[in-house]
Amino acid sequence: DQIREIINATGRVVVTSVENKTRISADRIRRGSKLDFIVAIGNVRVDGPTFQMDPTQVLVASSDLSEIGTPDQFKGRIEGLIPKE
Repeated sequence: DQIREIINATGRVVVTSVENKTRISADRIRRGSKLDFIVAIGNVRVDGPTFQMDPTQVLVASSDLSEIGTPDQFKGRIEGLIPKE
């Protein structure tokens, strides 16, 4: 079992990478305790040193925010983190 436990944070959650100077904010963030990825859900914004991303509903990122993309881009690496609607 890759995930083991899922950590959920809700509210206006912000994850910041000091190294990459990038920040993701969302209504909810999920992270598998054994995975190196987070899933941001609801009103997701990304702010980096050279870009800003308009709000979207779901994004996936590596925990250090060096990789950010749609769930399809991380298929096979994040099973169980995307909640079933």
